[in-house]
Amino acid sequence: MESETRKELWAVIQAVGSLYCCVLGTWAVYHPPGSQITPTQGTAPMSPHLVWWQLVLIVGFAICAASLAIGAISTFISLTRSKEDSAESVGQRKPAWQRLQWCNAERERLEGEVNKWKRLSESATRFVCVNIISLKVDEKTVSRGKRLTIRYEIVSSEDVSDNIWLGASFPDPKRGRPVYDTSQDKLISLFKGRHEYDRDLTMPPDVSLGNHMLRANVWHGVVGDSTHSVAIANGGAVEIVVVA
Repeated sequence: MESETRKELWAVIQAVGSLYCCVLGTWAVYHPPGSQITPTQGTAPMSPHLVWWQLVLIVGFAICAASLAIGAISTFISLTRSKEDSAESVGQRKPAWQRLQWCNAERERLEGEVNKWKRLSESATRFVCVNIISLKVDEKTVSRGKRLTIRYEIVSSEDVSDNIWLGASFPDPKRGRPVYDTSQDKLISLFKGRHEYDRDLTMPPDVSLGNHMLRANVWHGVVGDSTHSVAIANGGAVEIVVVA
């Protein structure tokens, strides 16, 4: 039997003993051992010795009841405090290897958080200027289903190699939606200074015939997904002619 269980059992025994002494003492007060009641004779006189014996008995029961009650209260208080202390120190009773394992995991988590915020801080304080100087196509006249090569001339203030991609599209009112091809959006690395980059755009078979204004952009984010990207440079439009 555990120590807490033994303490709880002892507290219950003390409380029951205190209650028993109170009941027995009360009974002794109202039922003197030196008197007896009969229907005709009434109450017989008590002996002085029995009165003193009764007084000693009552005082003894009162002391016993008080001591047991105080013991029960102190035991319950001790149990309550020990349970609170055990709840607070539950982590301190773990084996040393578990505490060391937890410390290592927490250290790795904190190091990851620090590195994450360090990268964010570096990216936030890094300003890059990107401009599209010119936009050219290999052929201004292109047939449906044919591929068009687009050449970008870009100036960048820094080398950038993270999630930079080239987008190109042009509106087609007759078709009801713009012409673009996310599978041909190209992921690139920007180099500091003035450099040329190229990508392709295939004409759909249902594209409207005639003149169109092709526009190009430099994006930062998820390649081919303009909703999760930011346009960091917009190029001037170049005219193309789509033929059958």
